[in-house]
Amino acid sequence: MKKKQAKLPIVDRLYARAMQRWSSDRDEGVRYLLSAIDTLDHATRQKLIARLPLPLAQRVREGLAARTRRKQDAQFLAAARAHKAKLEAEARAAREKERMASLLTKKSELADEPLVTFLARIAPADRDKIATPAERRNAVALRKASLLAGKVKALLGCTTTELDRWDADGRLPHVYVRVLQFQRATPCRFWSEAQVTSAVPKIATWREQDRTRKIFRRRGLRVL
Repeated sequence: MKKKQAKLPIVDRLYARAMQRWSSDRDEGVRYLLSAIDTLDHATRQKLIARLPLPLAQRVREGLAARTRRKQDAQFLAAARAHKAKLEAEARAAREKERMASLLTKKSELADEPLVTFLARIAPADRDKIATPAERRNAVALRKASLLAGKVKALLGCTTTELDRWDADGRLPHVYVRVLQFQRATPCRFWSEAQVTSAVPKIATWREQDRTRKIFRRRGLRVL
């Protein structure tokens, strides 16, 4: 019966394989050692490197040092990115806190009817954060009852130019804007039905105001 051959120590095995590769392809010998050396503890690693020919040992040490630098650079970059992300998140949170505080301040300054209009105008997520359940219900009801521009123009008997002017100068401001899908996504303004109804008897006065302003602009005079 053939006697079983004793297994060589790990340093001897790696040394023999490395030298075999080094003798035919020096780069391959270095690559092999840099890969195999990761499985060794520090003491065994140093023992193996000390046994290598000086040129090979030097290249292995340089390869290990370069790998350590790359790892440190990667860790530094990851830490820098994490720090930047943290700062950006903190800045976003601060801006959001400031924005919500501004909304709450605005809400506290408004009376009942303007408050409902204000709450109907802001985003639902914001409304949920600052409004009571009753206030939310009133705001949603106002949104549902609001009218698109076409309906407003029909009720007032006005043109698009007139409606745009009255909206812009605050005589008949729209409540909110919602994107609707027609042939393409289109931002659409909505007006309060109560506001539109109350504006009907004012149309003649508004048009007279507009004519007067137009005359004064043509003459280069200022309306006092």
